[in-house]
Amino acid sequence: MVEEKTKGGILLIAETQERETQAQASGILVDIGPLAFIYEYHNDTIPQIGQRVAFPKYGGQERTGKDGARYRLLKDGDLSAILAE
Repeated sequence: MVEEKTKGGILLIAETQERETQAQASGILVDIGPLAFIYEYHNDTIPQIGQRVAFPKYGGQERTGKDGARYRLLKDGDLSAILAE
């Protein structure tokens, strides 16, 4: 990776940039589509609504619901872990 500067002039080294692209976020699963987790590789790790899950920090699309809350729309394959409560 090439070193970059922020608008404020801070130099971002390659290691920092790489760590940022691999960053994880977490949230509560509020709904699951009807075709999610139907593939064989998901047999033993299907998350349930209400569980906290981890996903790529910049993955999916962010939307605001009718209730004013912000939601992240993700593909089932984007979930990287089911987190302990």
